[in-house]
Amino acid sequence: MKNYLNQPDYSNHPELFCYIIISMNRSLKIIACGVLEEEIEAAAARHNISISAEYLTAGLHDEPDRLRAELQSAVKRTSDEVVAGKADYDAIVIGYGLCGRGTVGIKAGIIPLIMPRVHDCIALFLGSHKRYNEQFSKNPGTLYMSEGWYEHKTQPLSVKRKKDDGRFEGNWDIHVGYDSFKNKYGENNAAAIYEFLNTWKRNYTRSVYIDTGSDKGEIYENYAKDLAQELDWKYEKIKGGTELFDAMLSREYSDDEILIVPPGYMTAYDPLKNGLFAFDPNAGEISLWERALPAVTDEIPEKSGSREGLGLGIDAGGTYTDAVIYDFKRGEVIAKAKAPTTKWNFTIGITNAMKKLDPSLLPQVGITVVSTTLATNAIVEDRGRKVGLLVMPLAEIPAGKIEHDPWKIVGGRLSIMGDILEPVSEEEIKRAAIEMIDRDNVEAIAVSGYGSTVNPSHELQIKRIIEAETGLGVCCGHELSNTLNFFVRANTAVLNASIIPLLEQFIDELEQSLSGMDIGGSVMIVRGDGSLMSRGKAVLHPVETTLSGPAASVAGARFLAGGSDAVIIDVGGTTSDIGLISGGEIRLTEEGVQVGRWRTHIKAVDMFTLGAGGDSRILIQGRELKVGPQRVAPIGRLNDMQGSGEAVAFIEQLHADYTNSTAAMEILALTGREPDWQLSYDEEGIMKLLKTRPHSVRELAVNLTHGLWTILSTSRLENAAVIQRYGLTPTDILAAKGNVSLWPVELSEKVAGLYEIIWGDDMDDFAEDVFGLISDNLLRTLLLQEFDVSVELNGQAADDPVFKALLKNLKGDSRSLSLKPSLKSRLIGVGAAAPWLLSRLAGQLDSELVIPEDGDVANALGAVCSMVTVKLEASVTPASDGRFIVNGFENCYYFEAYEDACEYLEHNIVPLIRKEAVKAGTNEKRIVWEAGNRLTSTSDGNYIFLGRDYKVKITGLPA
Repeated sequence: MKNYLNQPDYSNHPELFCYIIISMNRSLKIIACGVLEEEIEAAAARHNISISAEYLTAGLHDEPDRLRAELQSAVKRTSDEVVAGKADYDAIVIGYGLCGRGTVGIKAGIIPLIMPRVHDCIALFLGSHKRYNEQFSKNPGTLYMSEGWYEHKTQPLSVKRKKDDGRFEGNWDIHVGYDSFKNKYGENNAAAIYEFLNTWKRNYTRSVYIDTGSDKGEIYENYAKDLAQELDWKYEKIKGGTELFDAMLSREYSDDEILIVPPGYMTAYDPLKNGLFAFDPNAGEISLWERALPAVTDEIPEKSGSREGLGLGIDAGGTYTDAVIYDFKRGEVIAKAKAPTTKWNFTIGITNAMKKLDPSLLPQVGITVVSTTLATNAIVEDRGRKVGLLVMPLAEIPAGKIEHDPWKIVGGRLSIMGDILEPVSEEEIKRAAIEMIDRDNVEAIAVSGYGSTVNPSHELQIKRIIEAETGLGVCCGHELSNTLNFFVRANTAVLNASIIPLLEQFIDELEQSLSGMDIGGSVMIVRGDGSLMSRGKAVLHPVETTLSGPAASVAGARFLAGGSDAVIIDVGGTTSDIGLISGGEIRLTEEGVQVGRWRTHIKAVDMFTLGAGGDSRILIQGRELKVGPQRVAPIGRLNDMQGSGEAVAFIEQLHADYTNSTAAMEILALTGREPDWQLSYDEEGIMKLLKTRPHSVRELAVNLTHGLWTILSTSRLENAAVIQRYGLTPTDILAAKGNVSLWPVELSEKVAGLYEIIWGDDMDDFAEDVFGLISDNLLRTLLLQEFDVSVELNGQAADDPVFKALLKNLKGDSRSLSLKPSLKSRLIGVGAAAPWLLSRLAGQLDSELVIPEDGDVANALGAVCSMVTVKLEASVTPASDGRFIVNGFENCYYFEAYEDACEYLEHNIVPLIRKEAVKAGTNEKRIVWEAGNRLTSTSDGNYIFLGRDYKVKITGLPA
């Protein structure tokens, strides 16, 4: 017996160890599947190698755990025999492939193991794993036949030998045993049982005989032919190969075909290569599949420069439009202004805000950055142009899955891996587009296809065809999202295509307004994730400006307050928006935002919104106090409007009549916008009275509806911004108490005094009740956010009694239990009313409230101080034929070697992202890389390699 125990330490070079041992002599123990018996015996005879063979029962690959146990038992038995001097083997040859991973976790004993690196015995019979991949790629639905399979088992297990009557045995044969099933289970059930038992046949379309040189080959070949004829399959005869059998018995080192497992080593599964490797179980954690990230060093300066001059930031919010001029060199705001937002034409409010700035500074502005709710509003209100949708699904689309109309399925199929299953028909695409134009009057086309994020070639081909044929704009789903679920990508593409003209018109009008005020330089737009993009990019991808305003507010708060972690609350006029900063980055909704009824793939700021802000409607109904979610204009803003004093005087005369509801005290006034529809009789009466001066709701009712104010028809006029409702707001209370100075306080004081009387408290107590209600609702919303519970606009979600009890305790209403939350990060408040609306909340959360200077214009400041960010994603994934696919470019690229695929991706993504960065509006070249492997675990504790994902990012100053 050879002294294996005293061999040198080859732990760092196991392949060298195996080479030395095996070369000493050739006496091999064979532990193999019985299917391989004839081929192994023949290979041993060819090489004159002494073997002792133990053939296990065929079909163990169907029970991987049992296969693993029987193999390990046989290996241990053999090693024990060698140690006891009862046998003298150089190595144990394991005649199994991966076989359902039943060979994973086999540990070598005193002598090495030799194993073929194949999936199963098909590759062994064909002669190489490469030939197996070629056959699988050509026709994956193939049932193979050889001598071993015929003599030991056939595949699938239900297929047996031919019977004397010429038919095949097996439960797949509808003629065999059907009557017994019918008698036992009934005629209907018998058919269902056979349908279930025969489902395997649908996966096969070809029967193949592998000729390995057997003397009885004609018997097995005829069997394969008859099987194909019986099941109406294609038949082929393929010449087999003996190369792998020869290598198993003669190879002296590990390579791509053969694995040699040194003594004490164990087999493990390599998801990347989808095969086995050997490792020392005592050496610690295995690190596989990793690559160093590339270093792009083409003489890029360490710093990309700094900003100088003046920048103009504009935020067209839901209530107010803010404008701010920022001096980049000095790092400070040098002018700021506010004006009411004019939603029917945002540029009017923007122009009004800019007119309040120092006119001498405007010509010095070098860049203008705008955040706007235009895209969000347009989507919610369905104000976009009509779009036709072409989809390329993998299979039938379930009813109701696509809500948009018109839409049409066109040819051009891809697999989930991006393989082309069906080409695009140019003529079909032309017909479909022209039909939608003629029949449905569409003005743009959206295209979304299954697998397009992996291989966008079909979507791009359709885009070129339609643009050349019709001249219409075409939006592709992959251009907006690289996320799976092509139905949501279709929604995103439709929305984007529909609002392109609206954003283009907005930017055109904005540029005209800027030019008229002698403001030059470039114009950029804030995206929903807080980064910037150029005018050209924004016009092509307007849907990416969804949640632009909230993103700008979080970006502004981060800029003003600094730090890495914070809860940001932007107290606006209509809502309070809550966002998070984590690690210095704005937290985004990775799954995409919901806009109105549409689910999209747009990654935007992850905001929670409460319908309570500085201009929230304060309403008393009976003995119930409500704040929001409706917005009204503050009463104080009526000071500059002629006749408003008379409207308030009417309220004062009849204030005792408003105890049931203060809604009748609210005042309506014209905005200056004319209605674009035929007015009803009631609407004509309202408009006629309001043209004389503002009127309260009760005063209008006295004149028009016999004092019944609840039946006044004002909703259409209000929704169209033809008239504006004014009422008591938190901002009015702050003005009346002297906390803010926004307008003359006379009207705010008068109306607030009336509310005090109706509520039955003095000003201080009434104010405490109003702000306490807002604080409690904000606390509720924050808790819902922390507990990952869906939050409605008015904060009325989560009626769980435990949650209610917790909230009650946190508000200090519990008599026996005291709980005190502590916010781990800072609480940063922005917006004009933030210091007063958030101070009580900070106490409830035991947190410092940070109110940064210029926080009242944080949105506009966040816009002008943000950066351009461009991100691309690409991946290397294993193909079904053993190659590797590079995804993320206009086409898929295939490589034999994983390393070659990664190198191609890493090299070619660099110029691609830099090109996209220029389009987005920055000349920055430095790239931030992120890469990781996608693995999924299996029930047996192993892993499957799904791919290597790359994320590259460029963040730079606007050009």
